[in-house]
Amino acid sequence: MTPVLSVENLTFSYGNSPALEGVTFQVGEKRRLFILGENGSGKSTLLKLISGILSPSRGKVLFRGRDVKEIPRRDMARKIVLGTGNLACDFPVTVEEFVSLGRFPHRGLFSSLTRKDREAVDEALSLLGISSLRGRRVTDLSDGEKQKVSLAKMVAQDGEVYLFDEPGAHLDLRSRVEVFRLISSLTERGKTVVVTSHDIGSTLAHAQDVLLLKGGKVVS
Repeated sequence: MTPVLSVENLTFSYGNSPALEGVTFQVGEKRRLFILGENGSGKSTLLKLISGILSPSRGKVLFRGRDVKEIPRRDMARKIVLGTGNLACDFPVTVEEFVSLGRFPHRGLFSSLTRKDREAVDEALSLLGISSLRGRRVTDLSDGEKQKVSLAKMVAQDGEVYLFDEPGAHLDLRSRVEVFRLISSLTERGKTVVVTSHDIGSTLAHAQDVLLLKGGKVVS
């Protein structure tokens, strides 16, 4: 069976500064891969390469056997969802309006939300336990609430692969536990998940596979 994601000899540099070198691994259907590594090990860069935001110096990333560079950006957004979990929005839109932005890849530029779009937004709000916040302005939320709203937008996007960059950062213990439970539930719904994390405890509790990066190279 073809893996959902295949990373083959991936190498990338920022100018003369190497960030990743010869990284190779695969992620199967409905699996949770956690990537551990200290700051500067290349974790965030790796997610950007997988999502197609960055292009490798050498090597390639395959989504179901197809090079991500050959997949149109709009199609990629329907398949691979990348997010930090941190909400960066200075506009006073409501929570529901912000989460509905996750449906953009599935509809036209100026088209209205369809019934399916609204159902996806409702499901995402319910899954994160924030349906009661739908009418609140995102600028009025706490840091923990903003984190959940950002994750709800990712869920509403309804991709096949979810890439989370340090999703537990800046959260209290209770919120962090809730976020990692959500991540685990995504694989139960048929999704494939890749997570970068410093949280060894959450990794041990929720990871099915673990990749350790150091200095841009796979250690284990």
